[in-house]
Amino acid sequence: MGVVKAESGKQIFVAGQPIKEFCVIASGSVKVAFDGGEFLLGKGDILGIQDIHTGVHSCTYTAMKETSLLPYPFQGQKQLFTLLQQKPDVAHLFFTASIHFLNLCTRYASHMHTLCQNTYLYCTRSYEDYRSLCSRFLTSPKSLPDIDTLEALTLDHPLEEWLSGYYDGLRELDKDAKAALYAKPLLFRGFLFNAGRDAERMFAAIDNMRGYLTDTSPLLLNENQLDFLDLFSHLLSKAKKEEDIEEAKNRIESLLAQIEKHPVIDKELFAARKKQYEETLQRILTNAQNNTSEALDLSALQDSLQTILEFSGVEETIATRFENEVSAYKSLADKDNSDDSTRSLRLSLTKDFYAVFRGCFINAVEADDIMPLPVKLFLNFGFVDSGLCGNENAAYLLEIADSFKGDPENGVYTIYEWLSAILNGEKEPSRNEFDLDYPAYLHEQRTSGNITKAEEAELMNSPGDKVIFEMENVFPLVNKITFGRITTFCPLLSEHNILKDLPDILMTPEKVRQTLDAIRECDYTAFYRETVFSDEEHGITREFVQVEVRPDVILMPNIGARGAMWQEIEGKKRTTPARMMMSILLLEDPLQIMTRMVGEFRWEMCKRIQGAHWNDLSELSLTSEYTDYIQFYRKNRELSQEAKEKIQMALQKSKNSYKEMFVRDYITWMNYEVKGSPHLNKVSRGIIFTYCPFPAQIREQHKVHPLYKDLIEKHVLKANQKMHHMEMVCSRLQKEEADIPEPIQNHMAFLTM
Repeated sequence: MGVVKAESGKQIFVAGQPIKEFCVIASGSVKVAFDGGEFLLGKGDILGIQDIHTGVHSCTYTAMKETSLLPYPFQGQKQLFTLLQQKPDVAHLFFTASIHFLNLCTRYASHMHTLCQNTYLYCTRSYEDYRSLCSRFLTSPKSLPDIDTLEALTLDHPLEEWLSGYYDGLRELDKDAKAALYAKPLLFRGFLFNAGRDAERMFAAIDNMRGYLTDTSPLLLNENQLDFLDLFSHLLSKAKKEEDIEEAKNRIESLLAQIEKHPVIDKELFAARKKQYEETLQRILTNAQNNTSEALDLSALQDSLQTILEFSGVEETIATRFENEVSAYKSLADKDNSDDSTRSLRLSLTKDFYAVFRGCFINAVEADDIMPLPVKLFLNFGFVDSGLCGNENAAYLLEIADSFKGDPENGVYTIYEWLSAILNGEKEPSRNEFDLDYPAYLHEQRTSGNITKAEEAELMNSPGDKVIFEMENVFPLVNKITFGRITTFCPLLSEHNILKDLPDILMTPEKVRQTLDAIRECDYTAFYRETVFSDEEHGITREFVQVEVRPDVILMPNIGARGAMWQEIEGKKRTTPARMMMSILLLEDPLQIMTRMVGEFRWEMCKRIQGAHWNDLSELSLTSEYTDYIQFYRKNRELSQEAKEKIQMALQKSKNSYKEMFVRDYITWMNYEVKGSPHLNKVSRGIIFTYCPFPAQIREQHKVHPLYKDLIEKHVLKANQKMHHMEMVCSRLQKEEADIPEPIQNHMAFLTM
């Protein structure tokens, strides 16, 4: 049995591969990676030792430097245990390696558990300190997403406290006790099998803890800057006194130390944000020393609220009340307070906001888009006052007021452009919250006796009434949904909600297109629909082809953190665009927001196509297969017990919604599986790959991976069969010297993607 060399960086075994041999490390070091973590193995350790009971590698092993390995062929458990019984020295090697592996696991699990506890305590205490400092600095506290729902770590299957001591004790057995163990095959086999199962439980616990740290890490640092670093940096910018600046500085530097030792923080992002903080600190210290600041020219926004109210033409009682409400809202120390008076003020202000918005829109259309700058900012961003949104923010909005537009030709609309498109007959109104489109709504009104048949016919063709339907039945609800925090919603643009620089969160048409393109690069079939093509002149009576229909994206005039996949098609025609709504000032990662909406779109579009058979397994589809998988997961022999327990937990978190379960899996698919990092179980992966396959480039990268190999081959086979049929159609057309129709060409290009 010869020694095998592994060069630095070489993958020796990959998780999911069947074990064909165990390898003892003779020299060098190997990184063992599993869901949730990694650590190093060295001389005397055995690769795969914890998986004797399953015969399948649970970890991926990579040589960290040139490593010498001594392989022991694995032809089944019977052969292996015969070898161990015959060779006590080899049995001793397996015994010590197994104990060492378990000790490494327990130490790693203990370390991760401590990190989870420290993260929870740090976040809860820091948020209390932050709100206290806000009162001291006389500034409104910003809200931090998810901080109110943060809970301490709870493990699905807690590890016993004695486990570490148990394996330490086994390691310290004397020579005679170990020899007695090796001499009893069933006893020794039981030890190795139990050690493997304990390793499985530790991996699951570590993965659970890693997930907790991943879920909580955005509180400390994230790309959107909705984090503690942003909160304390905001405090730093508000500090006036030297002692306040020093206090904020100390808080931030303590936070940076906490972030630096966090295992799942992006190191490059941390370095960039740390540099950004240092530059900000230097600027603040310089300004404090010079005690000067550049004055902002906001003269164009002087008396902006009065300008908006006059332009809207609303009744004087509404104008006066709205003005008083805005003034009262500005004076609130805590604008997100849940007491009755603050909540009542927000509700009344919101109602009057939409009355003023309606007046401004109607007059803007009649004025042929000639609007004062404050009105433009009001319609696009919910701006009413520079003092409320902050002078620096107002200056930026003033700078882009004339130039900022959507891109309706490519499906990106501001709310003003969207309402104008409905008024001009270019778009039909959206469905209301009861899933009724405009014709169905009018029909319901007539059958309820609220309108006559003649009025129904008149309203059906009235562009003005269509716009009013959109403004009254859709706009207010979607504006609140995309804001994200329904209980504290207020449509006014307020500085306390602006958690990062406006240029970074402004959703331009280019940013929307780039986000959609990023999704299409991973899920190329996302917006394709099957339709029938016919060309009787050339003998094509019925060919099913794929056409791509990208969604319409409507930007709501708020600063928010959510998206809303509002409807999958327009009317009943399946080749019309979906409608997706999102905040024009988006605090969260647009790619994650859009990924969730695309997941919801896929589910709803499949239900639309399948109709009443959407969950009928006799007609295979995404929704029918996924619904069957969730309904009967407990009886599924392809799922391990651990996988079934994870499904049960996920179903509880999804409130027993199959759609939400699928959307969560789809997000995991797009965030991890596309990159070759398996996070789904076998059944879920198979369903999603069937209906949301990787594009050719990613398939090529993953085809050697055992978890994807069969799925990719099956997909390619189906695509080749369809391509063969298309080639036959094209061959016939070429014989007739006819041009190949563009839909056929596009469909063939689709089959090669």
